[in-house]
Amino acid sequence: MFYPWSVVAVILCVLLTFSEAEVHSCYNVQQAYVHGNLGASNLIPDTPISGNSLKVCTNSQTCCTKRVEEKFLQQAKLDFQNAVQESSAYTKFFISTNAVKYQGSRTAWIGLSVD
Repeated sequence: MFYPWSVVAVILCVLLTFSEAEVHSCYNVQQAYVHGNLGASNLIPDTPISGNSLKVCTNSQTCCTKRVEEKFLQQAKLDFQNAVQESSAYTKFFISTNAVKYQGSRTAWIGLSVD
């Protein structure tokens, strides 16, 4: 099953962030990270670390690292660019097709008006 990276990033960020009382291991997060083909499990720490220096996963204890967070942000940017390109492809095709038709009509009208 395919999930857009931005959705995966948000889900994993939620998984990566825990309170101290809830978790003492990042094993499940490592498995989710590897299963989602996001990278090697060694990018995720074995136990939660401080998230104070992070931009997205800012809780006191998290299974997210600076490197993982940067990878998520980079992939989210790429996903956004791809989504914009995909959604604008039809508009670009539509405009270019109609521009050719318009140019042909315009040329015909100019030809008629000269005569």
